[in-house]
Amino acid sequence: MNDPHEAFADTRALPDAPAQWRSGAPEQRVIAARRPGADQPEPLTDRSLSVLGALRDDDMSVDILAERFPHVLNRLSAVWDSPNAAFALIGELLIDRRGGRRGFPEDALYELLALRRLCVRRIVASAGL
Repeated sequence: MNDPHEAFADTRALPDAPAQWRSGAPEQRVIAARRPGADQPEPLTDRSLSVLGALRDDDMSVDILAERFPHVLNRLSAVWDSPNAAFALIGELLIDRRGGRRGFPEDALYELLALRRLCVRRIVASAGL
């Protein structure tokens, strides 16, 4: 494998998100969404808020995940310092291994795919390639 991106070739073929999903929304208080079957909304953790702020500083928006899927952003934020672990978790989120899952809506999917591409860049950079 001579091409360092070859291991992650599937991410190169992904379409870019529409412009309205790439641009950051104005600063707003993130309201926790209800997870199906949950009695209480799951608030974003302090770690998630920190990662969310860092991503916004890099002009990356994950507002859909923060607003509608805070439990997903909380899980990702917990492993965000390890690009390999974050990449693996996103893969688990994208592939239905239990059967019968509805999947993410398109706007949330684009945010997850953008985070996955960012993980690939971080993995390649940490390998010195």
